[in-house]
Amino acid sequence: MPSTARISEERIKELVSTLDSKSSLDREAAWLELKPLGIEAVPHLARAYPQFRRKEGRLECVFHSIRFARVSENAFQLGLTALNDRATLVRYRACGLLAYSLRLDAIPKLSALISHEDTLTAADARAAIDAIEHQNHHYFVDRNHSGSTFWDVNPGNIPPNFSSPRSQVAPENAPVGAASLPSSWPHPLHVFLSKFPYFSKKNIP
Repeated sequence: MPSTARISEERIKELVSTLDSKSSLDREAAWLELKPLGIEAVPHLARAYPQFRRKEGRLECVFHSIRFARVSENAFQLGLTALNDRATLVRYRACGLLAYSLRLDAIPKLSALISHEDTLTAADARAAIDAIEHQNHHYFVDRNHSGSTFWDVNPGNIPPNFSSPRSQVAPENAPVGAASLPSSWPHPLHVFLSKFPYFSKKNIP
């Protein structure tokens, strides 16, 4: 793993710009080098977001900021900004980021999306508001409040007694052997839950 002490400001800018690359392999390699920066990477992602022309690049910025939504104002503000993105999946990530933040001051901006012409975005906004109002980020993915679906963003997010041989968790700190999804993974409502490694779920048939 690259040492953060060896990453110069110039190199950081170069790597961040690569996140807007057409190549998913180049984007992945760039993030592997940036990831050790931790929360220090977020301001760079926030500054890059409005400059990126590709939706894939903007997606990378929002996706990699989710885990810091509760501790970084830059991440939170990026989520608010990305609610107005042109791409459905970027808006989905933005709703997820704000849901994970659990901040009540995100609700007005999310409420504005409930009447969005994209029904997926409208549903995502409602789910994010629901998660915030209940102060339970899992409700962003557990939209029926089943209590059996969890969203693992940071260590400690999954209940300690949860156990399933088919559990898969995302997006960032997935343990060894679990699914760590790319930022461009499809919207969860587009595919069957049992085939979509986006959630941790008990009793998947």
